[in-house]
Amino acid sequence: MEHVCVKGGDGIISGDLGVVGGGAELGWIYKNVSLIAITITLFYGLLELVNSEIMFLFWQASGDVEVGPWGGKGGYNPFSHRPEGRISEIRLRTGGCVDSIRITRTDASRTKHHSETYGGDGGSAHTITFADDEYLIGISGTVGTYVGITVITSLAFQTNKKTTEHYGTNQGTSFSLPISKGHIVGFTGNYGDFLDSFGVILHA
Repeated sequence: MEHVCVKGGDGIISGDLGVVGGGAELGWIYKNVSLIAITITLFYGLLELVNSEIMFLFWQASGDVEVGPWGGKGGYNPFSHRPEGRISEIRLRTGGCVDSIRITRTDASRTKHHSETYGGDGGSAHTITFADDEYLIGISGTVGTYVGITVITSLAFQTNKKTTEHYGTNQGTSFSLPISKGHIVGFTGNYGDFLDSFGVILHA
């Protein structure tokens, strides 16, 4: 092994190649590298905590937060729909999976305003209506494979008055979101020929 001499700011450090300054210097280096690593870890942990607090305060300030989505990675059309008012009706088309969803609000003059239909036109239509004093406080469903694609295979909705049946094929991995504070005011997700993924917009 070649012997080297390295001139430093405090003099000359001499030793075999690959061992700089011997055990004392290495111990000092390892100790300080460990302290630096701990400091960096604590710093990033603090950043994550601050970010969480900022997101929480943002939710409190704005009143809305998105949760989810559940489902697959497919669907070439993202959507986010929050109607300007109470959700009065949801129309689903389902068969082997949830093909599509459409959200409706009813204004003060009893005029209905429909969203786009998010998804395809397969399956059978199911319309869920909500009373004037009824609001959404939870959802549940399943995620599974249909024609080789990971999609939403079933959906059910919970209000302050009722829980609907599961529409679609209740097969796959279950998910649910019961809400103890606030209510659901809109929906998000991705769709193509089917409803690939699905999330909710909560109002605190």
